[in-house]
Amino acid sequence: MGDLGFCTIVDIANTTYTSLLSDIPADFGMPFFFIRLLHNKLSIFSWSTLKCFFQYFDIEQITQFLPPVLIPYIAYFLIRIPKKKVIYSLLGSVYIFFILDPFHWNLGTKIIIYQVLYFGLSILGGILFTLRLNKRKLVHG
Repeated sequence: MGDLGFCTIVDIANTTYTSLLSDIPADFGMPFFFIRLLHNKLSIFSWSTLKCFFQYFDIEQITQFLPPVLIPYIAYFLIRIPKKKVIYSLLGSVYIFFILDPFHWNLGTKIIIYQVLYFGLSILGGILFTLRLNKRKLVHG
């Protein structure tokens, strides 16, 4: 869904439309109530939106644009940061902004923003890791 994994609200709407077109005729012979219960726009749209949202957190998506060696630093930062709720809500709002795509950015701009975001997280994770090592050296050594 989306170009290189950067799905938007347009991709979600297209997925919803094509899913309904292909799934409703496939269930021919079932009672109409069950067909509408299984294949309604709200459930398919919600499922596609969640799939699109969590696609941004996928390791394969992250390593497509970043060196894999940075992932431990990103993970360390996301685990060790004291104000996790603030960082997680900031990340979530960035991805929701990507999905809504209000400025209709081209793919290159999205990739640059994505890289800057994760490079920043890895730098902060490296700083936290280094400070933690120095703190241990001072205490134990």
